[in-house]
Amino acid sequence: MAQAYKNMKIKSSTIIRIGLAFAFLANSLTAFISPNDFKELLDATFISGLLPFLASPAFIYVIGINDALVSVLLFSGGRRARIIEWWALLWLIGVLIIKATGGNYFDALEEVGFAAMALAIIVHGRHTRQDIHS
Repeated sequence: MAQAYKNMKIKSSTIIRIGLAFAFLANSLTAFISPNDFKELLDATFISGLLPFLASPAFIYVIGINDALVSVLLFSGGRRARIIEWWALLWLIGVLIIKATGGNYFDALEEVGFAAMALAIIVHGRHTRQDIHS
């Protein structure tokens, strides 16, 4: 079993990156297919009181477009993915804050998992680049 793993060409960080890309894809599709889910989520947070445009249909489509682009770029990988990995982490932290302040604590816990995945990809990439330049 250990030998089979060593012969694999796919790195664990690639599997995590692809999993995260699927999560962003699912979120993007939800924004377009069921925008009311987003409206309810955003209406429940105090942040929408400060920034009322957050729960607007136009902003929900912006969320869908953002998540679709993040998904495509995470699927593509490569060196240019570093910027999108950081953006994904920051975006997920924002989603975590919105869910937690809206009382969706279990959903917020899920976002912690996704943010940890994004952070793992970033950390792995940093170590890989240091190894190349050493």
